[in-house]
Formats: sequence, structure tokens, C-alpha cells
Amino acid sequence: AGREGRPRPERSNEQQLFRRQGRNRPTPASSRPRPRPGPKQQQRIQFPKGHFFATCHPGLEPATAQDLGKLEWAGVRDVAPGKSGVYFKGPSLQVRYAANLHLRSAIRVLELLARGDLDVGRAAPGDAIYAFVRKIDWTRFIERGMTFRVQAQCWDSEVTSSLLVMKRVRDAICDTLRDDAGWRPEDPRERGEPADVPLHVVVYRDFMTIYLDTSGDSLHKRGYRSKMHKASLNEAAAAGLLMQSGVEDLFEACDGELTVADPMCGSGTLLIEAGLLLSRTAPGLYRDDWPFFGWSDYDEGEWHTILNRAEGEVC
Repeated sequence: AGREGRPRPERSNEQQLFRRQGRNRPTPASSRPRPRPGPKQQQRIQFPKGHFFATCHPGLEPATAQDLGKLEWAGVRDVAPGKSGVYFKGPSLQVRYAANLHLRSAIRVLELLARGDLDVGRAAPGDAIYAFVRKIDWTRFIERGMTFRVQAQCWDSEVTSSLLVMKRVRDAICDTLRDDAGWRPEDPRERGEPADVPLHVVVYRDFMTIYLDTSGDSLHKRGYRSKMHKASLNEAAAAGLLMQSGVEDLFEACDGELTVADPMCGSGTLLIEAGLLLSRTAPGLYRDDWPFFGWSDYDEGEWHTILNRAEGEVC
């Protein structure tokens, strides 16, 4: 239950056609022949805006989708549960801020940066990854003096090592910044500080997706605890279980006269999360640091508008 979600790429038109017509799924990438791609295939990279994926514990997708449904005021739309997470769309800044502040059962809010096919038919897997990442203008996201980190997942692909993905993505980003801006980022581990720009990379069937990790630290780290007990219940999991238990509906049916008890209470996570849920306290209100504070597109006015709205909803 502690694993983070693995965002899968959205189905292509071809995949949707197969599904509608009741035909079998296309042969997996690992077993089908690989024709040499033509010039047009080599440029199949997309840079969509306003696409997000909120990761969560397996089984808590309905709770996360329910939370996202409450954020229509921020422009959240097209909410679609996936595997260990939920896809959604909306205006980048408003949704980025509101989702991180309000989502209870989510672990991270990932914002889509780029996606496309890896040219593994013409190059070694590591070289294909490097070539793909080099097509991105990284000066838009990483300014001089900033650091970044890469987390990667890969499965059912010619690319079999997440360490290879991380290394080649790092190499490509550093070389791009060196060539385009004349500087090379430091390793954040040398500073002993969190990275300014966290990235999350997924390779699935030789299709690569790169996300900005807008949450930084996992969202279960609410900020109301100075120390974490190693055996305590995960806060995001506790909130998701409470939401799926129907406690909110019961609370309203009782006109707010409801007592929530936990006979097996340890560190009090269920009770604390119940208090936040029933008092309409956004779980992100206790956090005072977010990675997007240091990004070039950070809008302080928009952030405080959303923050003040959340504070005003507490009852």
C-alpha cells in the first residue's frame, strides 16, 4: 500500500479503436518487430499544457477523484481514475496550487511536461532516452543556479533499468543547459538540500512521459508533525479510508453531532485526519514550503488567493 502510483500514458486513438471494436490488444512492445521509423516518427514528441496525474495508494483512486471533483472552482475537469492515481486537466497554475493544497488521499501531484515515443528502433535505449530529453527547452524550467533531481519508473519496455533512465535524463538536461545557457547544474545531494525542480519520468512500452513533480515532498507529510513514527499510519491513506467510509455523509446526517473514535489508536493519525476532514481544513495548510515557490512562473497573488480561500473554508 506504500507504493506510489505509476502514471500510465493516455490511450492513443489506435488503442481506443481496438478497445471499441472488441479486438485484442496490440502485441507488447517487447515482442513485436520494430520497423525503422521514418522522419516523421522521429519527431513524435508533445508538450501539452494543463495535464496532471495525482498519484495515490492502490484502491484509493475513488477518494482522490472525489477530492478532485470538489475543485471545479479552480478549473479542474476531465477527472479520470487510472491505476494508483487519477488523471485530470485544468489551468496550470490554479490547478497546481489548489490540488497540492486540498488533496487528502493523493501522494503527489505530477504536471505533464512532455511525452512521446522513444526511437529505440534506431538507437540503443540509453541513446534514445538522451535524444528525446535533448529536444526539450530546459531553460524554461531550470534557471541558472537551480538544482534538479530525477525519479524514474520503467516497465514492459526495451528500457529495463530505471537507473539508466535517471542517468541519461540527467546527462541530457545538463548538456542542454550547458549548450543553451552556458552553465551546468550542481547535484542537490552535494548541497544537502531538496532539489529546486523535481522531475518524474515514466517509460512504458517505449513511450516516455516526463512530469514536473509539483509536490516535492510526499503530500502525506502534512506539516503538523515535527517527527514521524516509523510505524505510524500514512496520513494520505488514513484520509482516503475515512473518505471511502462515508464519515462525511454521516457527519452531515447527524448535524455535526458525531463522535469519531479509534479504539486501536497509536499515533492518532485517523483521528487527526478525521478532524481535518470534518472541519474542512485543507491538509496542505500546515506546509510552508513548496517547490513551485522558486519557479519562474510562480504567481504569488494567485497562490495567496487560493490559500485565503482554503483558510476561509475552515469551520
